[in-house]
Amino acid sequence: MKAEQCDNQRKAILLAERIEHVADLCFQYRLEMTCGYRISARCGAEERTLVLGSDLARAWSFFSAVADGLVTPCTLADVWEDFIYGELTK
Repeated sequence: MKAEQCDNQRKAILLAERIEHVADLCFQYRLEMTCGYRISARCGAEERTLVLGSDLARAWSFFSAVADGLVTPCTLADVWEDFIYGELTK
């Protein structure tokens, strides 16, 4: 509830956006800041958004990995879990 209130009170600031065209698909990735950082992935009509917390270095690292790997929106949460697990096992 607190995060929703914050999102409603502040306009998101776009930090990075990347658009990739592969065959007939268009992948769009956005890294935004409101009260924390969030990433969204869109491909066609499908879109997913994740709140990443308040660590800019971690958010940027994840954004780069997602955009470089052409992650689909439906697998965004799974990739985040793998990313966090990889950090924990370093």
